[in-house]
Amino acid sequence: MLPSYLQEAVDKAKSEKSKEKNQESEEEPEMIHGKCFTNLDAYKGEFWPTIFFSVPFPGDRIESQNGKTLEVVQITHSKGVGEDSLKPSIKIELGKF
Repeated sequence: MLPSYLQEAVDKAKSEKSKEKNQESEEEPEMIHGKCFTNLDAYKGEFWPTIFFSVPFPGDRIESQNGKTLEVVQITHSKGVGEDSLKPSIKIELGKF
């Protein structure tokens, strides 16, 4: 058994570590806003994702709301528009694979 002053220190450290874990688990990951586009006429009416967990790489495939898939050809990093003008944004060019 530890002396009371040491036990208090251990308990305090455990409590702080527990609080840190809870704060980390409550935080949502930062989402990346983007816009997908393609010059392929057959895919012009598709609805593509606009929020991403990470920046896709060329060669990655992105699926439309209707289940059609195209490959990332190029990524352009840019600023947002309007209220989101200070947040980073990406433009994703899609093509056939």
